[in-house]
Amino acid sequence: MTSSTISNNLPVGGAGAVFNTGILTVTDSTISGNLTGRGDGGGTANVGNLTLTNSTLSDNTAGLGDTVLNEETTTIEATILNVEGRRNDFQ
Repeated sequence: MTSSTISNNLPVGGAGAVFNTGILTVTDSTISGNLTGRGDGGGTANVGNLTLTNSTLSDNTAGLGDTVLNEETTTIEATILNVEGRRNDFQ
């Protein structure tokens, strides 16, 4: 995903914006203002391999992992990442 914006989503369950189960690279993008009512990972729920480069994740809200919920057996690689707005950002 390159030069994209995902914002203001309100799903019933699951991730607020992105639920990754494979290999995902996010570059020069913004994930913001997403709220998941019953799920985890307000911005992104990751159970695969996630690379975040030169992107902004801000003001996402979830029960667990407001910005990113990462399954403990998976990986996140982040370069020049701007995270704003929440206390419970990464789980």
